[in-house]
Amino acid sequence: MLSKRRRLDVLPVELAGRIPQEIFDIIIRTVPDFHTARSCSLVCKAWSSTCRLRFFSQATLDRDYIDFLAKAGENILPCIRSLNVESEYKILLNLREDHCKKMLSLVPRMSRLTSLELVGCHDAEIARQFSAKLGANVELTTLKLGMLSIVSLEECLKCVGFFGPGLQRLELGFVAGAGMSLGDEVCLMDPVLLKLATVNINPCSVPMLHWLASSRTSIRSCKLYWWATRVEDLSALEAFTNVENLTLHFRSFDPSYRSLDQALGPFPKLKTLFIELSREDPGKDYVAASLGDAGHGVPWYIAFLSGAVSTLSCLTLQIFFRSEQELDRMEWGLLNDLLRQLPAYAALEELCFQVRWPYPPEEADRWIRSRVDVPRSNFKLKVERCW
Repeated sequence: MLSKRRRLDVLPVELAGRIPQEIFDIIIRTVPDFHTARSCSLVCKAWSSTCRLRFFSQATLDRDYIDFLAKAGENILPCIRSLNVESEYKILLNLREDHCKKMLSLVPRMSRLTSLELVGCHDAEIARQFSAKLGANVELTTLKLGMLSIVSLEECLKCVGFFGPGLQRLELGFVAGAGMSLGDEVCLMDPVLLKLATVNINPCSVPMLHWLASSRTSIRSCKLYWWATRVEDLSALEAFTNVENLTLHFRSFDPSYRSLDQALGPFPKLKTLFIELSREDPGKDYVAASLGDAGHGVPWYIAFLSGAVSTLSCLTLQIFFRSEQELDRMEWGLLNDLLRQLPAYAALEELCFQVRWPYPPEEADRWIRSRVDVPRSNFKLKVERCW
């Protein structure tokens, strides 16, 4: 027997005209089907304007799109909120001079622009020109600089300074020269009063953290990649005491550093923690590595996690395992005791293992679940495969 479906009547025209345009805007923004949203743009001018904000809120500039915006830009440029120049490495070097001038001439009309991503710039000049074209009417909140061939940390930070104190999110990725240690030179640079809430830096350096000290009270989310560095350099993070979400990616560090159990002490407001260790040296066993005599053989990850002073809600560990035998060398008993007994993990809601694993993911899930024992009803264990 077929179930009877409830009949839905069409909304009367006199009521439809009384619905605020903001309601239609919300509905159009949440329509999952692109073709349906495109049909909505043909209904009326008001709906068309809302659809343009959805279709063109993100733009990636290459030669063809620059030419397109130059012809049809009057209705589209004010809709752009996130601008990417350009995802291909060093694309700016391949643009003809007339395209560069045309691209910069479009920027002042992007009145709603809040996010800018520059990829492949050959120096800080393009950042300075973008900043000058944006002017005082547009205030960026997100700046992403990636794969820039910049010769020094000073020039890299000068790029950031061009965009002023309105930035809330800063991402620096694979900036050549940004990992260079300049010693006291960074203290001689003109300070920029930033009020950042989120930083994502790869690779990270101690001078860069010192430069970011003006945002030490405002930063809430921090993702740092440490390349070939000492773990004791983490002491540069001690000024960022309001961090709530911390992600640390270590590469080629020495796990025998004896103060590792104090690394999380400066973060009394920490809620989520993500720890990842890339295995750069296949001959070194980072899973079984301990702190030596001073740590009484305690594995580095146990010592690190034992230093948490805040109540964490989410913990993610990303570790490379090559076999079940290597998985067994991890101190699961100590990890379980830490999660059950330490006050920082008493309210832990989620423990996630992101595993670099050469076997089917379901095997890693089964093996890890058989080793983790945290008997709490609100506790969720996740096992994810990463690359």
